[in-house]
Amino acid sequence: MTLRCRGAVGLALVAGLLAGAACHWYNLERQLDPVNAEFLSKVRYIITSAERHAFLELPAAEKPKFIEDFWKRRDPDPSSSENLFKTEYFKRIDQATKLFQGEGIPGWLTDRGRILILFGPPMERLTSPIGTPPATAVRKYGTMAISP
Repeated sequence: MTLRCRGAVGLALVAGLLAGAACHWYNLERQLDPVNAEFLSKVRYIITSAERHAFLELPAAEKPKFIEDFWKRRDPDPSSSENLFKTEYFKRIDQATKLFQGEGIPGWLTDRGRILILFGPPMERLTSPIGTPPATAVRKYGTMAISP
């Protein structure tokens, strides 16, 4: 067997292993109940690969505890009764849904929605009605909320 042939066989083997792993995670995700599937979908921008895989491997009875711990790890002030990070994260999802409609998918799933969710609202924004030249745009100022 030539060196080139061995390389091709090795590459095919690695590709097959990667495809098999991807199918495994995909199948586990498809088997989630609606509540857990929604959690995983909503946290797609902030969950790590390791957390995602751990969540998918857990039995259904242990998933609520994982979700609780997931938000506790991100809580900037564990001594308060409200998790400010979680509250801000879902507020940004709602904002993105309202702001970025009309692309055929919920606004929080768009690229613009992802940026708003991860980085917060812009410090400054130019707006102009359709058909007016950009020189007449109105400059709006805002404040940036806490970052995730």
